Amino acid sequence: MCGIVGILSKNGQQVVQADIGRMAETLVHRGPDDYGLYCRGPLGLGHRRLSVIDLQTGSQPYHNEDKSVWAVFNGEIYNFHELRARLAAQGHVFHTAGDGEVIVHQYEEQAGAFLDGLNGMFAIALWDEKAQRLILARDRCGKKPVYYYESPTALVFASELKAILALPWIDRGVDAQGLHHFLSLNYVPDRFTLVRGIRKLLPGHMLIHEGGRTSLRSYWDLKIVPKRKMAEPDAVEELDGLLRSAVRSRLISDVPLGFFLSGGLDSSLVVALASAMSTAPIHTFSIGFNQPSYNELAYAREVSRRFQTVHHEEVIDSNPRDVLPRVIWLSDEPSGDSSSIPMYLISKAARAHITVALSGDGADELFAGYLTYQADRMAPFLRRVPAILRNGLLKPLADRLPVSLEKVSFEYRLKQFLGGLDMDPLRSHYWWNGAFSEAEKSGLYSDDLKAAVRSVDTRDVFAEYFDRYPELDPLTRLLYTDFKTYLPDDILVKVDRMSMGNSLEMRCPFLDHRLVQFVSDLPVHFKLKALTGKYLLKRYAESLLPRRILHRPKAGFSVPLNSWLRQELRELVEESLSERRIRATGYFAWPTVRRLLSEHMDGRQNHAYRLWAVLVFQLWHEMFIEKAPAC
Repeated sequence: MCGIVGILSKNGQQVVQADIGRMAETLVHRGPDDYGLYCRGPLGLGHRRLSVIDLQTGSQPYHNEDKSVWAVFNGEIYNFHELRARLAAQGHVFHTAGDGEVIVHQYEEQAGAFLDGLNGMFAIALWDEKAQRLILARDRCGKKPVYYYESPTALVFASELKAILALPWIDRGVDAQGLHHFLSLNYVPDRFTLVRGIRKLLPGHMLIHEGGRTSLRSYWDLKIVPKRKMAEPDAVEELDGLLRSAVRSRLISDVPLGFFLSGGLDSSLVVALASAMSTAPIHTFSIGFNQPSYNELAYAREVSRRFQTVHHEEVIDSNPRDVLPRVIWLSDEPSGDSSSIPMYLISKAARAHITVALSGDGADELFAGYLTYQADRMAPFLRRVPAILRNGLLKPLADRLPVSLEKVSFEYRLKQFLGGLDMDPLRSHYWWNGAFSEAEKSGLYSDDLKAAVRSVDTRDVFAEYFDRYPELDPLTRLLYTDFKTYLPDDILVKVDRMSMGNSLEMRCPFLDHRLVQFVSDLPVHFKLKALTGKYLLKRYAESLLPRRILHRPKAGFSVPLNSWLRQELRELVEESLSERRIRATGYFAWPTVRRLLSEHMDGRQNHAYRLWAVLVFQLWHEMFIEKAPAC
């Protein structure tokens, strides 16, 4: 697990080695163990290493036998043993014992198809000196990030946005479209970023620069062919084989390894399977809160006792203001996902014991585990209620409910759900978990921002994916859309940045691409049956997990944001969202921000997610736009 950086000079000039070093220095947290450099002619590559496999000889960049092909790589190739054996039999000579060296030899054998045989998570930069060809590649599910910036004279790329901004000649301007989408979703979707001119390479994609031209192409995507008549016992059996294989392959490590355990279905299943594969007790790590409705440690303890793990707990009892600046800096872009804070803290605590951790991330998007999907299923029936009745009776009743500080309170969920019923199904799907509607954003924006995004609609980002499979049922289309957007742009960003911010590698067995393809093709009722999410996964887990874990309500990894903003973070909120700061950055209308603050602080409304989005943007803007990112 590592960080990669690079510069390709498009006008033939020699790349400045100090620029590569400056970029790599911002990524020391991703790779504190070693620094590698390739700098020759128009290309410079840099690599920060976190040693996980092949501790002695695994330094990068990798090269082939005649040193005509070079590569730096972030991630893990789980099937490298079989690839290495096959390549060695074909005559290839290896200089290391690590997993990443197979990349350059795969390229020699298969050229543009070299990624097809790789099973893993990866961000790759490969340089073919003879062809003067640069290839950037990102893994199928988007576990590992790749940012890039292109000008007439240079192509710059890195694992994190801050590494690109370390170059003094990169412009620091806010991308209005990226900001518009962020304020809808609480994350920055798709290829967009919040810095003008910098883009993300999409999951399953390659960027190729050759002959003075840059092109993008997809090398992998889900090709969903639903199995209409698959028997449930057969599905359970195949799921068992794929999930066990995914867990087993992710246990390969030359350094200490453990497991994040929330006590929910997904992480508990990973622990259950891994404990049966280990000859010694495995280490598990959990985090909790002082507020009872947010504390799930009792569930994690029950799973730990069941599988006799060496269990470690961390309880958040400090002011979140103490870690928020670090979390925002590591995130690269504003994230409205406040669970980045506990993810950061559990990663920090775990790093004292281990270097690699496995988690249950990805299962919700595959098996329809979120409450959002239940809302999607109920919404068509409630839309049959006349709008005059919904808006004249149901909404006023919901507005009279007292604002609650409890976790994902009924009051908040009801108001959000009713607000989405007047929207079309796709727009309401992302509204359930969003921050601002299109109309609310119009009232929030300054005149300049409003003019810059007048013709931009966040719905278009989702429609690009939702419309690819018009013949499929709505739930399957929504699951595919979330796999392409919410999963890589929110969940996996949080997992990658907070873990790597503590020099901890995270592995997600549910995102093995073979398992992802299998689950995507399953009949839709195996995922959401009536209003029961993860139906097949629960059937599979019946013989493995305690009944209380199996049937507990979906809780999520959320924080007491409502009360934090009123109490622990109140001083910071009032500083960062003051009239002076709002007018200085120039993106928001002060009267709207003032109203949101007043209503929330007085307890009249729960604007926690809206205020959090504006707050983290303001803090991010000061850190990344007004100042140069510091290590």
